Amino acid sequence: MSWNIFDFTLVSLACADQALQMFGQSFGNVAFARLIRLFKLGKILRVFKALRVLKELRNMVRSLLGSCRSLFWSLVMLGLILFCFGLFFMQQVSSQFAEMDSGLPDDEALSQRALFLTIGRATLTLAKCTTGGTDWEDVWRVIEPMGTLTVSAFLLYIAFWNIAVMNILTGIFVENAMQSCIPDEREALEEHKRRVDRDMDALACIMEIIDTDGSGTLTIEEFVAAMSKERVAQAMRE
Repeated sequence: MSWNIFDFTLVSLACADQALQMFGQSFGNVAFARLIRLFKLGKILRVFKALRVLKELRNMVRSLLGSCRSLFWSLVMLGLILFCFGLFFMQQVSSQFAEMDSGLPDDEALSQRALFLTIGRATLTLAKCTTGGTDWEDVWRVIEPMGTLTVSAFLLYIAFWNIAVMNILTGIFVENAMQSCIPDEREALEEHKRRVDRDMDALACIMEIIDTDGSGTLTIEEFVAAMSKERVAQAMRE
């Protein structure tokens, strides 16, 4: 079903591209046509379905595509977490800087204040603290004088993000990747057919070995004599 939707999308984009080429002159310079042509590069992904020899590569691509929905909702959840903590720290830092004299040079005070000046800056600062964009020790120097509540909230955020959030998201992505690697119904039927064909070929070879006189039929004596051989008996058990 997903490949059918993918094919439909490619065909729709191709039709839109042709329509823009035909009527583009009347609409003026249509820059959107260039963007559509970029999406046509998605035809490359279609090769992964056609080439059966690239099974591992197809599984990787399928896992990535299958994780897109989880990635979207993961980003939404991360955004909500960052927004909530960012709003809290922005209010705390703003009130503290307004009530007390930081004792810092104006440039340094403004630099520290800018980390949580707006909700966007506060969210970006928290994201950089936990993704390697900046050392959270630099942010700690701003948070530490703010009191026990703010310090505890910052430590809770760091621990919660690194220990809980990232591990949970990793587990979700791994589970989705494993589910995406499970062959679909058609691939399962093809694999079953190949396995049955291999078993039939192996059984035919064994029967030819057992049929010592080449008559095309097996007698009880031929079967008993063949089963007395360890190699033939082992092959029959397999």
